[in-house]
Amino acid sequence: MDLQSVLKPGKQVELTIQNSSGDVHKLKTLVESEFRDNAFGVISPIHEGNYYPLHTNDKLEVTFDVVLGDESKKKDVYNMKVMVLERKKVDSHSVIILSKISAPSKIQRRNTYRLHILKHITYQLDGKDNHILLKNISATGLRGIVEERVPAGIDLDIELDLENEADNMVIKSKVIACDPVANSMIQHDLRLQFLDLSNAQKNMITNFIFRKQSEAIRKTVESEGRSKFENMVYGYERNKRRGGDFIVRTVPILGLVTWFITLAIVALIVESRPEQLYNLDIYFNYYKRGHWREDLLTTAFLVAMFEACICAAGLYMNSKRMKRDGDYYNRGLIFNLIFSLLVVVVYIIFPLSQ
Repeated sequence: MDLQSVLKPGKQVELTIQNSSGDVHKLKTLVESEFRDNAFGVISPIHEGNYYPLHTNDKLEVTFDVVLGDESKKKDVYNMKVMVLERKKVDSHSVIILSKISAPSKIQRRNTYRLHILKHITYQLDGKDNHILLKNISATGLRGIVEERVPAGIDLDIELDLENEADNMVIKSKVIACDPVANSMIQHDLRLQFLDLSNAQKNMITNFIFRKQSEAIRKTVESEGRSKFENMVYGYERNKRRGGDFIVRTVPILGLVTWFITLAIVALIVESRPEQLYNLDIYFNYYKRGHWREDLLTTAFLVAMFEACICAAGLYMNSKRMKRDGDYYNRGLIFNLIFSLLVVVVYIIFPLSQ
């Protein structure tokens, strides 16, 4: 395959990344620089609002499609293993340089639902029972964690406990891959494909997946309410934010600014108070101001009105970010709004300058 003609700038690819905990992330990104000298560049993928933290020598998989013919709508999907060579800054975005470490291989996209579940199952190899920590299962295969590496291409007998079924099901399976888990000395990521399933076995696995899915939906409805149920079933997205945005960053800054303004108002009011007259002041005929300073009180009044406007604007912005469960109104803005309004009201009602 001529990768230089396939992996061109702007082409969308999918990166499959496994972190140190064994979790797998599939992140879409774009090719930034064409394939040359066995390497190519992609724009750093985004995960939860930030660049995914890839490091030099990290190994991952890249998936891409190849159009069959010049005008054909049919596409073949290919997968190849790559390694991170370096990270660099190009203009205003981060770029990852990837080096090919395996030839592209044609794959088939999954057409069946995959149920994510943690469950212990067993398989037989060399006449002894071994355990798999099941991570997900579909009607065509499963994925799990094993301690001993299993050679790819061999057949295994998997014993599945489908819970409500009378007997455990023994299924013949083929090892697709068994790769070491990142940052682990003993764990391996095992992928199996089911072989020669009868219609009855397919129905039993499908019913098991459907039953577990129904239980998860029912628990979600009971514990988290209808809104999250609709989000899961119909795709409603209640929490569309990923990381901070302009408003999220601005509100606490405004809250901090209003605290400084409050201190300035307090300082103006204290400075405007009448000066206390002592006996020595009378003896030496030293003048002391016995009334409030109107100029400082007026300044405090104007500053308080300005602060009230800032607090009101900040709380209005704050109200636009109250959809997450952990969102809350900034207490500093609330307190300083009450304080500034109190200063304004007192200045208007009471003639403090007299």
